[in-house]
Amino acid sequence: GLPGVLVAALMFTVREPVRIIKQNAAFSGDAHEAVPLRQVIIYLWNRRRVYGAHFFGFSFLAIVFNSTVAWTPAFLDRSFGMTIGESGPAIGIIILVFGSSGLVVGGWLADRLVLKGYADGTMRAGVVAGIGCIPFAALVPMMPSVPWVLAAYCPLLFFTSFGFGAAAAALQQITPNRLRALVSALYLLVLNLLAAGLGPTLTALITDYVFGYDEAVGLSIAVMAVVSSFVAALVLRRGCKPFRVEAAAQ
Repeated sequence: GLPGVLVAALMFTVREPVRIIKQNAAFSGDAHEAVPLRQVIIYLWNRRRVYGAHFFGFSFLAIVFNSTVAWTPAFLDRSFGMTIGESGPAIGIIILVFGSSGLVVGGWLADRLVLKGYADGTMRAGVVAGIGCIPFAALVPMMPSVPWVLAAYCPLLFFTSFGFGAAAAALQQITPNRLRALVSALYLLVLNLLAAGLGPTLTALITDYVFGYDEAVGLSIAVMAVVSSFVAALVLRRGCKPFRVEAAAQ
């Protein structure tokens, strides 16, 4: 965590912007007062096509990441005899290098798309992430040895991280400034409930009740990751049009 402290300290070099409080016909009361949660929920429900696509599309990408990271040590142990003490550092290095670079490259691509006139560039970055995960997730259980498994994990974890910088930016594009904190919190709530709660649990259930033996956890990871990646790409792609409409209205 120490490098994070140094990065956080860089915020002292950032000048706080002047806040511009915009009134919106959808909200009642003083423009300088916090918008009640009930009004925020109503606002999101009335725009559920775009916010639903965003919340659930990026949450399914997070399911891929969480399920993969949660069950890979067990997979390597059961299939190749690699202990958790051995697999932990290897997985950590892959996340550090390829997860971090995926965040950066995904954000860069989203910015490039927006500069080229694609208002939905942040959502498109999520679509690329979902499509990019599919072939490498499918390869994982087919790899004959630990080095080959870890090699497949490098691009897989790159693409699982690819969309999350863009996801945060996307909310700022389509959300009135008075709502951004609450909407971001609700997004993180949905994402963590699905990714941390649902993903690893479903992987375990597939192992136990579909394949029926513990050594099949690699297949379960692949099934969960491929299906979740496809759903993420499909949902985010369907959300691009309403996202463009909402972005233009801000």
